[in-house]
Amino acid sequence: MTVHPAAIILLFLPIGIPVGNPSADGDDSPAWSTNQSHRLLVRVDPVNTTRESDEMVARVAIDFDPYLNGARCNLQTLSLSRYDPVTSKRMPYQGKGIRAVRIYDRSIPWKFPERQGYAHASDGSGLPAIYIEGGGRFLPVTGESRQIYLAWSHVQLAPKPAYYAIYFDPLPADVIVAAPIPGFLGDGSNRCEPHARHFFPLYHSRFDLADLDGTVDSI
Repeated sequence: MTVHPAAIILLFLPIGIPVGNPSADGDDSPAWSTNQSHRLLVRVDPVNTTRESDEMVARVAIDFDPYLNGARCNLQTLSLSRYDPVTSKRMPYQGKGIRAVRIYDRSIPWKFPERQGYAHASDGSGLPAIYIEGGGRFLPVTGESRQIYLAWSHVQLAPKPAYYAIYFDPLPADVIVAAPIPGFLGDGSNRCEPHARHFFPLYHSRFDLADLDGTVDSI
């Protein structure tokens, strides 16, 4: 699937393409639709297609350092909504459920080391590591929360640009970075639900006891 780039239009950032008026919010800006304290406005330009509407993946690169004065972004608060540039009102998502998004922290190596197979019961050793492109998305890996790629499910309606608002809060300096919100279902990510009754099914793992450091360890 082709990933379609989006451009930041509210602020001029080194990784964005300044389109339209890069000034701060004015009277013609969309209404604030969440409780988050910060936002960026982005535009997705149309691509050539023979259909009246077409669903695709849009992606924008964001560097939070210039915008948050060096503070990190709290990726767990990040949300995205589409808005009508004429009425400045939020447009409801037309798909099923909630809009699918994926956050790629650019500090996490794209070729991510991963080990398959069970750890040996006597010394905890396993098979040599293999490297999977984008493998960090299989696990709740945390990065630096400063530079990211944000990808989402985008629906193009006729040959017109689309406009989105990305909302987020800064992360206090004394707070540990947590894993971002779950991403696409179907790009290799684990299946999840908003409020699970348990951590994960035990049949996806193997539990064993071993002595790794002179005491009994569970692995």
